[in-house]
Amino acid sequence: MSTTYLHAVASLDGFIADDHDDVGPLHDWYFNGDHPLEVEDHPEVAFTSLRFANVLGDDVSTVFSRMLRMPAVPKVLGFDPRLQFVHEDDVTRALAHATLHDVPGTYNVAGPGIITWGEACRLVSRRRLAMPPVFTGVAALPLRLLRVVDIPPEVLRLLRYGRGVDTTAFVDAGFEYGYTTAATVEAFAQARRLERVVGTPPAYEYERDVEAFFRNSRAVVRPEGQA
Repeated sequence: MSTTYLHAVASLDGFIADDHDDVGPLHDWYFNGDHPLEVEDHPEVAFTSLRFANVLGDDVSTVFSRMLRMPAVPKVLGFDPRLQFVHEDDVTRALAHATLHDVPGTYNVAGPGIITWGEACRLVSRRRLAMPPVFTGVAALPLRLLRVVDIPPEVLRLLRYGRGVDTTAFVDAGFEYGYTTAATVEAFAQARRLERVVGTPPAYEYERDVEAFFRNSRAVVRPEGQA
């Protein structure tokens, strides 16, 4: 049996190691709401905690993906932080790995390597718009009021000081990354270049007739035992 709990943490030194940061108690969100979950009370359950870096991809919308889509990307004047990103496909594969394998513990999930914010902006061919190092939150307020992008305080801190995580523990647990941090940004940049040529793909729309066909058609081969 395997259960995955997800949470975010911050490290004062800007570098998160799997076993050296206090992440606080796990919470049983599904059964008990916002109540600490005592791991020792459930010896039959393998508890896996995954801490993801900034996610980029075609089918996911995050603060960083929205900023990298802007004509001018926000930065904090005088800072060029080192960051890590994880591709959306690696996020899915990490969740599957934690579910299908007995890998209890706390693991960081981020594409290998580090990239500066300036390098990431150059890869997606975006110029940067400097925000003052003081009252940065006030300077970012118009972006939120205009509904361009809402940059929360923790992301503003990342745009100053950056963050890196140690990912060796999850690799030692058998996980293999499909994308490095740099490759994640490059894949995002390639998708944006293709988007400028062919346009934004239409949003997915549920089609009842298609589902009905796959449910009822005799042409669909089903595993044995399924009607």
